[in-house]
Amino acid sequence: MRKDFASKYEKYMIAMRREFHQYPELSAKERRTSKRICEELEKLSIPYEIAGCNNIIGYLEG
Repeated sequence: MRKDFASKYEKYMIAMRREFHQYPELSAKERRTSKRICEELEKLSIPYEIAGCNNIIGYLEG
């Protein structure tokens, strides 16, 4: 099952990693990255909260 999951999302994860590296940000100032993570969590209907300035906590159940 894990292999199927990894195969299903491999291209998506590679694209996200490349996007994040295309727009590097200084440590503790990852505003764009945090915004993109929130957008992706919303698309996936994953509840989250913002802690501090740029920290995102996603909640997965199960």
